[in-house]
Amino acid sequence: MIRLARRNLHYLAGGILCMIVSTALGGVQFGAIVPLADRIFTNKPIVLPSGLPPMLIDLAGRFNAIDRNTLFYGIIFVVPAFAVVQGVFSYLQSLFMNIVAQKSVADVRGDIFRKYQELSLDFYSQKRQGELMARITHDAGFIGHAMSYGLTDLIYQSLQAVMFAVIAFTISWKTVLFILLVFPINGLLIRIVGKTIKKQSLQSQESMADLNSVLSEANQGVAIVKAFSREEHEIRRFEQSNQRYYKATMKSTRRNIMLSPITTVLMAVSIAVVFWLAGRNVMEGRMSFGVFALFLTSLLSIYRPINKLIAVYGINQQALASSKRLYDILDWKPMIVDVPDAVVCALPKKAVRFDKVSFRYNKNEERWTIRDFSHDFEIGKTTALVGPTGCGKTTIMNMILRFYDPDEGRFLFDGLDNKGVPVLS
Repeated sequence: MIRLARRNLHYLAGGILCMIVSTALGGVQFGAIVPLADRIFTNKPIVLPSGLPPMLIDLAGRFNAIDRNTLFYGIIFVVPAFAVVQGVFSYLQSLFMNIVAQKSVADVRGDIFRKYQELSLDFYSQKRQGELMARITHDAGFIGHAMSYGLTDLIYQSLQAVMFAVIAFTISWKTVLFILLVFPINGLLIRIVGKTIKKQSLQSQESMADLNSVLSEANQGVAIVKAFSREEHEIRRFEQSNQRYYKATMKSTRRNIMLSPITTVLMAVSIAVVFWLAGRNVMEGRMSFGVFALFLTSLLSIYRPINKLIAVYGINQQALASSKRLYDILDWKPMIVDVPDAVVCALPKKAVRFDKVSFRYNKNEERWTIRDFSHDFEIGKTTALVGPTGCGKTTIMNMILRFYDPDEGRFLFDGLDNKGVPVLS
């Protein structure tokens, strides 16, 4: 997704900066739990665990020295003020990230459509119209969704998780390290499920392309369908494609929703460990209740960003499948290209000549559409091409228009090889 957002890096940088400021302001408000619980509600001094940085110990001493009522009114005014400023930055981060998402999707749709115009006719003979429409609508739209929510949450929720982890680690790093032992298990499960999600998401998107193709063919050929009373046949085709898409989507969805319950169970075990290790410090007076409340709340608050990051992982796996389909198109090389020394020429005045031309649409098949065809078409003279369906009449006309180049032999304009002439001339 970063590759798609590279044209809008200034908006992305602005969004990330706003997320950092918003997270920092949220952390300040979060830290108000300690003076609220210890100094205001219980009227007891703030007691920090041993081994903390001198700056934090000095800050706790300053809070202990402030009058209880003064601290109470100060928090009443300061916390809402911080919340207002945080709200402004939250709005800006959402605005910037949505600009990145929508502009990136518009850019990639423009790139895909431009590529469609550049590609040779051989590309269209291998792809269905419904599939091409699905790439520029469904796949690009899915990437837009992933960037609007997935990329935003990937960055913002990561910052949130880091903030809560730093707070908890600062208060009791030994307890946090013990809890972190469960994360490799969680990460392994997420990786296993994530690979399945990406594979099944690709199948789901291929099913959507099939569905679009059936719909496009039925609508474009509606007159033929009605002329031959094939309505029921087309309905069955659509229902079969629709059911395949439903089944593929549900497979991906089932794997995706497995991740959150797994994390919830592991985190519940972690919280039990917190009560066992850190709760004794409060009971023995080595940590005040407010500090313990901040520590416990920090660990509990990690739930939300981690669960969102897990959901983002699933969204990103689906977006990777869409991105792969889009870049398959963007990386496709057109068969008809200009040679470096191409020369612009005037319209032919004498003849166009096929010199032992051979051509086939599918390069992996042995059957040739045209084989060793030679003929001079004189300018100003009417020539009729007659033969059964599939003998190459339309192919010859397409080669004159240079929709295709010969696989073997040459096609000449007044003796000049057409491969030496620019495509647009």
